[in-house]
Amino acid sequence: MSTWLVREARREDADGFVRAHEAAWNAVGLIEQRLGELVPFEQRVRMFEEGLGKVNEDARVWVAELEGDIAGLAVCRREQGEAELRDLYVVPTAWGSGLAAALHRTALD
Repeated sequence: MSTWLVREARREDADGFVRAHEAAWNAVGLIEQRLGELVPFEQRVRMFEEGLGKVNEDARVWVAELEGDIAGLAVCRREQGEAELRDLYVVPTAWGSGLAAALHRTALD
């Protein structure tokens, strides 16, 4: 059984964060376009780095590492004293592992 580590995201996580987000997005297939067709990879990496620099006390970004790679991510904001999960993505290879539940709990705590 694999184990994971859930921790706050860092700027150096940008590449892994974007890759995990893209893998989860593409696997779900909510729209016909793949994520890379909507926004180029390098632009999304820059957006993550810039956005992480703007995180404040009312916003947190979490990643879950599985065997050294980022396998999931969660974005949470606090609105009017209540935590609100804004995004939760897990790579398909980690589906059913409990990683999403761990990310969810951590983000809302």
